[in-house]
Amino acid sequence: MCQYSANDGAASDWHTIHIGQMSLSGAGLLILEATAVNPQGRISYADLGLWDDRTQAALDKTLTAVRQYSPMPIGIQLAHAGRKASTKKPWDGDGSIAPDEGKWLANGGTISACV
Repeated sequence: MCQYSANDGAASDWHTIHIGQMSLSGAGLLILEATAVNPQGRISYADLGLWDDRTQAALDKTLTAVRQYSPMPIGIQLAHAGRKASTKKPWDGDGSIAPDEGKWLANGGTISACV
């Protein structure tokens, strides 16, 4: 589930608190939210990402903090939004981000790629 709390793809302090709290729940496994593999693969500008040293370092900081208090196994859902990319956060209204608001090219597959 997207949490819409990343800063240009980078995990924030909110992620440390949220993931840390869930890691203490007693569950057997924790799966991180959909995590974009490149900036154009994000659903919204607030999606978590893992595509460069900056986003890796931010997620590493979060997971290192969590690991101090919980040995729970943690997995990650790698994702790419395809043609659904570049949309607003749900509470900011439906639809795509306008070009003057920083819209990025949504790279979706085509039927020819599947044939």
